[in-house]
Amino acid sequence: MKFLIDNYYDGQNTQCLYFNSILAQLGHESRIYNAKDHSLYDILDIYKPDYYITHPNILSKDFISYSKNEKNNIKLILNTQQLQAEEIKLLDIYLKNDNVHCLLMISNLDNKNIPKLKYSKIAQILNCADENLLKLQPDIKYNIPKAYFVSSKYEAQESVPHHKITNIKELSALVDIYLPEMQLASLYSNYEEIIFPNMQNYIPQSFFDAIMLGKKVYFTSDDNNIIDLINVVLKPERSLNYNDNDRMQDFTSLKEYIKEKHYTINRVKTLLSQIPKE
Repeated sequence: MKFLIDNYYDGQNTQCLYFNSILAQLGHESRIYNAKDHSLYDILDIYKPDYYITHPNILSKDFISYSKNEKNNIKLILNTQQLQAEEIKLLDIYLKNDNVHCLLMISNLDNKNIPKLKYSKIAQILNCADENLLKLQPDIKYNIPKAYFVSSKYEAQESVPHHKITNIKELSALVDIYLPEMQLASLYSNYEEIIFPNMQNYIPQSFFDAIMLGKKVYFTSDDNNIIDLINVVLKPERSLNYNDNDRMQDFTSLKEYIKEKHYTINRVKTLLSQIPKE
């Protein structure tokens, strides 16, 4: 199979990059497409992929126009990360109304929030730890008791030294450290604890990366769906909820479990399992 993958890396999630590398590792043809380098029409004509993977935020009118030519039998796979259920439903209707066939949508929402679609197939493909980031060495080394990973406006109420960190550019003015995930991950080992407060909707890649690269990682949430999802997906021996008294202290076995079940190759194999055999 031959894949063309839009570079939809936004600083928070390296999925498009590891999809590309793991697909090649598994014997498929794959390449990353950067809009600034080539016309999409040209690259589709020259490369002739079987599958085009992109994100709705950068799905171009060029592809919509290109796909309407029946001889261009390129199958669309849409990653809907960071879209809520209602937005995904509207996207499904929009594509149908514009006569664009989407072979598959993939979502990282928890099970109870993944919508049922009228026209497109949708599959849950969760985030994971990107093992390529495990090779990163921090340029700056320090030791601070806590880091709060900020994904929305948040005020840490702490007397001990701490940082507020994020990989979300829009929140850079509210935190001590903003870096894209590929750089931020190298700093996780500098904290005794990393806490993800108010986690909602899905488990971010940074949570998996922090467990693998950090020392102790916890979350808080008032969303029972997320609490249940973390317990089902990670099967922790003790609680990862920072508000629980019986918190996990030794993360060794959890790191090993993530290596086995929640690395990039697991997610790519899940993707391939959702593509109909021809």
